[in-house]
Amino acid sequence: MGAIYIGGHRNKKNGGSMWKVYTFLFLFLVIIGAALKLSAPMLVEEWINIKGAEGTGYAFSIRDVDLSLAKGQMILTDVKIFNPTTSAKLVEVPNLTIQLNWQDLLAQDKKVSIFADKVDLILSKDFSAEMKRIQDAGNNQKEDVYL
Repeated sequence: MGAIYIGGHRNKKNGGSMWKVYTFLFLFLVIIGAALKLSAPMLVEEWINIKGAEGTGYAFSIRDVDLSLAKGQMILTDVKIFNPTTSAKLVEVPNLTIQLNWQDLLAQDKKVSIFADKVDLILSKDFSAEMKRIQDAGNNQKEDVYL
């Protein structure tokens, strides 16, 4: 025999299927976050290797990128800057750390600190020409300094 309700409608369960929606959204966000964490270093590496040299006349080669957004730093491994037409190397750095301060990046100053260990500057015609170009430009074109 079924229950008899007197004086109104039967109360429906509230939130019976909402926990499934919340669980799905949570798992979806976890999967998207994990995918971004895994793919972000590869995307940055590809962007620097391909797009980083547009307009400079030089090419970049980076073996690995380690992103730590919580610390605000990016560590580039085996960085090489070279002339793609002559294959003459300008700079070789085993580890290059770029320190990002998010407040400075969002402000007008756009400051980024770069720390490197064991920087090898290869004295070639390309390097000498680039240094002469920087010296001739003076303080007017600091945004065009590529080294």
